Amino acid sequence: MIEHINERLLRWADWAAGGRRAAGLGYSPCTLSRWEVACSFRPVDPGYDDEAAATDKAVTLLPSELRVVVVTYYLKSGTAKQKARECGMHRDTLYERLHHAHQRIDQLLAEAKKPRSWPVSSSFANRG
Repeated sequence: MIEHINERLLRWADWAAGGRRAAGLGYSPCTLSRWEVACSFRPVDPGYDDEAAATDKAVTLLPSELRVVVVTYYLKSGTAKQKARECGMHRDTLYERLHHAHQRIDQLLAEAKKPRSWPVSSSFANRG
């Protein structure tokens, strides 16, 4: 398990359960949680939704066999053994796939931060 990814996925799960998802995996929003945020006097961290949205995108890009493990592990209640059973695997396999998912999410997030560059030798560059 990669600790900073685990912490990020825990925040993502809180965000997803709070109903602040505009798109993605399609879990229904929690109206009470949204009401609490809207009516709260607590300051809202503007980076919170941005981080969670980027995490959500990375989770949706995972291969299905890793995505189901992440969704089950972070968004459903129960013990690791119960979650593994729900995924149809042994608990050790659940943790192995979770680690692979952490690695892939870390990679996807790093790739998303890289600046995009356009090819210099395009047909538009050669017009004169």
